[in-house]
Parts: sequence; C-alpha cells; structure tokens
Amino acid sequence: VLAAILLVILVYFQAAGKAAHAMALSLSRQGLIFLAVIFIFSRVFGYMGVLCAQAGADVISAALAVWLFRRG
Repeated sequence: VLAAILLVILVYFQAAGKAAHAMALSLSRQGLIFLAVIFIFSRVFGYMGVLCAQAGADVISAALAVWLFRRG
C-alpha cells in the first residue's frame, strides 16, 4: 500500500512538471533512504533488520511523498 501511494505521488509530480520533487522521491525509495535504513536496521536488528529494511524504507519514503505533496 505504501509503495502504491509513493508511486502515485511520484507520477503526479512528473506529470505536473515538478522534476525536483519526482527525482527526490525516486532516489529516496531505492537509493538514499534505503541505504540508510538497511545500514541502521542491520546494526540494530541483525539479519532480521536486513529483511525488514525495504519495508522501513517504504514507510519513510511514503511519509516523504505525502509531506512533499501536501507542501506543494
């Protein structure tokens, strides 16, 4: 569900011509936020943290998407 929210808002930003917002969301889900979450979760939770890192990155990225959408 969170990935769907993120992708819908991402496509909205692309269609609206807000390239900076769209790029930030694209990089967040599979890039910057995911790398940070996988590093932190693996340190705190071990192997289970690695398994849960994608879900954690999706939660943070969806929150970022909703925040950017409401702000802009």
